[in-house]
Amino acid sequence: MKTTTRLIISGLAVAALLTAGWLGFDEQPNLTSNNITSDQLAAGQTPDLVRSQDVIDAKIQRKENKLAGKKADTPKNPADRAAWEVAQRVGDDGTIPDGALMRAKDQFDQLAKNYVPVNDKDNGIQSWDWLGPGNIGGRIRAIAIHPDDPSTMWIGGVAGGIWKTTNGGGSWSPMSDFIANLAVTFLVLDPNDPDILYASTGEGFGNADQLRGAGIFKSTDGGVNWNQLADTANSTFYWVNRLAHHPTESGHLFAATDGDLYESVDGGATWTSNFNPFGDCLDVRIHPSDGDLMLLGTSTNAYFSDDGGSSWTRITDGTNSTLTSPGRCEVAFAFSDTDVFFLSVDTNGGEIWRSTDGGGSWSMRTTGDNYLNTQGWYDNAIWVSPVDPDFVIVGGIDLWRSTDGGSTLTKISTWRNYHISPFSAHADQHIIIHHPDFDGSTNKQVFFGNDGGIQTAVDVETVSNTSGWSNLANNLGITQFFRGAAAPDGSVIVGGAQDNDHLRYRPGDGVQGWYQAETGDGGYAAVNFDDPSII
Repeated sequence: MKTTTRLIISGLAVAALLTAGWLGFDEQPNLTSNNITSDQLAAGQTPDLVRSQDVIDAKIQRKENKLAGKKADTPKNPADRAAWEVAQRVGDDGTIPDGALMRAKDQFDQLAKNYVPVNDKDNGIQSWDWLGPGNIGGRIRAIAIHPDDPSTMWIGGVAGGIWKTTNGGGSWSPMSDFIANLAVTFLVLDPNDPDILYASTGEGFGNADQLRGAGIFKSTDGGVNWNQLADTANSTFYWVNRLAHHPTESGHLFAATDGDLYESVDGGATWTSNFNPFGDCLDVRIHPSDGDLMLLGTSTNAYFSDDGGSSWTRITDGTNSTLTSPGRCEVAFAFSDTDVFFLSVDTNGGEIWRSTDGGGSWSMRTTGDNYLNTQGWYDNAIWVSPVDPDFVIVGGIDLWRSTDGGSTLTKISTWRNYHISPFSAHADQHIIIHHPDFDGSTNKQVFFGNDGGIQTAVDVETVSNTSGWSNLANNLGITQFFRGAAAPDGSVIVGGAQDNDHLRYRPGDGVQGWYQAETGDGGYAAVNFDDPSII
């Protein structure tokens, strides 16, 4: 009887496998020869992941063992095994060359094109069945909505690539599992042609599980195909946290990197440094009705420009406000009033600051509510109603609403009830965006991106901790697994996931039926081979 091997693999793992070994080389080595150079072996996933001498020595030893025909000695200790796995992907110098994944993908496509099965020895390796989870979600920082057809949306997973829905989140499909980088951080559309999209990569917020990017990508067909912008294929654009597109000028963009703010006026073909602020650039916004008004948030400060970015004024220097380099600043405009701006500041557990005179002066609206807790460096989001400058929502671990310009806050979500009735939003808020037809009366829908993917409140004025929430993680395969395990017969698969605890799959439950007891970070998982009911 033919046996079938069940494997669980994420998009990130596929990317790592494609990048590993000889697939990332500029020239394909002769795999039938033992004369493979160390330079040819230098391919992998993340150049600065590991540079230790131990890893370099392990790599050299692995090569020597292979040439001598010795079987690899796989470590049993989890930490040692993790280092060993990294050593399989790095070169002799402990690094991985830029562009390795793109070269790997090109060579993989060529191999697949020329592939001819021989006596069925591939054991089906060319065919994969997705097992899910399709109902859990994962961390996203990017949501974009088609302005003329709001049922069409795109999201970017920080480790899962770009996904699209054409039915308002009823189901999602991956746009390109094999773009050169899956660590998508932000998405913007050209205001004059929504088929043109830009995606930034590289999550530079300082979390331990962040993944390095590979610049900025562009699509001209609604997200079906993506091309890396050549001028961003370098280390300057490893960490691109946000993008902003001019409200009327096609191809005029700004990119907030871990260093400078960069600007392009030719659709991303060329980029120049616009501004070098204090701290890493984390957020950049342009007023939707006045392209000269801009706000910039960094890891330590906030800035304002009233001339389209030609000059910048530091808001947090103690002059325009009492804030002096307070910590991460998220920024927001009141769409209906060009004189009203907001900051969500990572200080004292979270503070909201507001200007009502076009950035001339700022006042603190609230402090002490602890809406950011101690995680404002990681999860920090602010949204202002496009029709009411006093209606504000801020997000840290949970979400809070204000109807008086940020003076008082009411908690409207409780993360422990994600996937537990009565349902609420997931934890760790990263992006808040309203429906294009939002008018505060007939349409009050807002979407929220966090560590659980995407949720929505149809009526943002009445949504509460455990009422009015809908989960849109429908067929959204972006869950970040740390580790997984399976029963020998495939009757159960378990895995520990980032901020989604331990998840369980049984074939009868299907892709949409993964079980989640609670949220919070998972970890290692195991299945008792003698009794798979013990996990």
